[in-house]
Amino acid sequence: MKNLFKTILFLTLIVSVVFTNPVKTEAEVEDVELASAKGKRFNVGTYLSSIGNFFVTKDIKRNVKYNQTRDLDIYYKKNDKNKKPVVIFIYGGTWYLGEKTFYSKLGDFLNDNGYVTVIPNYAQIPWGFVNDMIYDISGAITWVYNNIGQYGGDNQKIILLGHSSGAHLSVLTLIQNSLGYTSPRLPTIYKTVLFNGPYDFDCFSDIAKKTGQVPMNSDFEKFVKIILGSQNSCPTDILRKYANKSIQSLGANKINVIITGDDTVVPESSAQGLLQEIRRTSDVPFSYYIMPKVQHCGLTEGIMNGDTGVQGFVLYVLNY
Repeated sequence: MKNLFKTILFLTLIVSVVFTNPVKTEAEVEDVELASAKGKRFNVGTYLSSIGNFFVTKDIKRNVKYNQTRDLDIYYKKNDKNKKPVVIFIYGGTWYLGEKTFYSKLGDFLNDNGYVTVIPNYAQIPWGFVNDMIYDISGAITWVYNNIGQYGGDNQKIILLGHSSGAHLSVLTLIQNSLGYTSPRLPTIYKTVLFNGPYDFDCFSDIAKKTGQVPMNSDFEKFVKIILGSQNSCPTDILRKYANKSIQSLGANKINVIITGDDTVVPESSAQGLLQEIRRTSDVPFSYYIMPKVQHCGLTEGIMNGDTGVQGFVLYVLNY
């Protein structure tokens, strides 16, 4: 068992290195240098500050149990009786590095701008694999739908917001459930908003990096599916199995997909491939946004660091 744990951890670290330090073609070098000059992939100080905020912020219900062993935090105005839309935020971290307290400032910001906000913890590698993550995220959605009215939330206006691997898990959870891969059936939510997610692992392959052409079923994608513990871990691949206009629902009434112009971690082709399959297989409405001059974690960090440009953009995307 110890050897298995060490193997899983080692492979997880390899995947983390690949995703956080992708090889660049010559055509991309200039852009990468510019992005590097503007900031690191993530800012440790931002998360330390947010952790500190978690312990002093007032408009919060901490560590509410769901799925028996998981916790979630609820950011809400305790004396406001008006029903408000709800954001469930699924953080990223390469499927193994993330925690709800890292994002307390994001919870406060959305709460201050008219949203009841829920941030759940969920299973991560090596203590869980992608099906465990989907189980927890599904449980969080169900808990919110059934209970958020107690905290002033409107369960008819639930927005599932995911960043990076959290965006991947958010759309994967909705697609798998709406197509019958998981049960029980989740309520169709109002909207999902996806920041900087890897929705197709083929775009990280050597072939894609060297030629710009995204292959099908690359060795790298097979490798990632082994690490995540499921052959159905890629939302784009799942949709490719279905005929044109054969899908009635993808679990949300609308899908907003956002990329950032200086993201050197996840290629734009990942989002484009997902949207192409959504368009081909269904009539579910979607919107596609590009926020220029922002790096991979720039939207979530910008919210927490008080970047008014990022904050205004995110509120627009949530409202639209």
